[in-house]
Amino acid sequence: MPSRTTGLNRAKATRFLSAGFISIVLGLSLTPGTAQAQAGTAVCKRDLFVLESTLSNALRNLEAVAQASDDAKCSAYRKHVDVMREASKTFTRCTTGRERQENVTQMDASVADFQALIRSRCAKP
Repeated sequence: MPSRTTGLNRAKATRFLSAGFISIVLGLSLTPGTAQAQAGTAVCKRDLFVLESTLSNALRNLEAVAQASDDAKCSAYRKHVDVMREASKTFTRCTTGRERQENVTQMDASVADFQALIRSRCAKP
């Protein structure tokens, strides 16, 4: 039976995902001009398109381990941190202005939140 803490951590992780990724994924799909930041515009358009799919898959992967063992959750959390770090790099390279600032800040904050979750819930960092 999951403890109250487990339920709170799961809710916290889900909240981070729901608020962060969904708004970013929707923002990407609603703003086609975001790839103008780099000389290789076509490259950034492709990278942002791929990122949208990657973030959606990451959300599904976390949802899939919601009822799994702590080891499986911790592994998924670590993989998720890697995805968010790469997303931050892509946003830094391929977006500009306020959009860039918001997306990068959101990804970096989510990385920090998941790292705290990993430290509190997982055996190895």
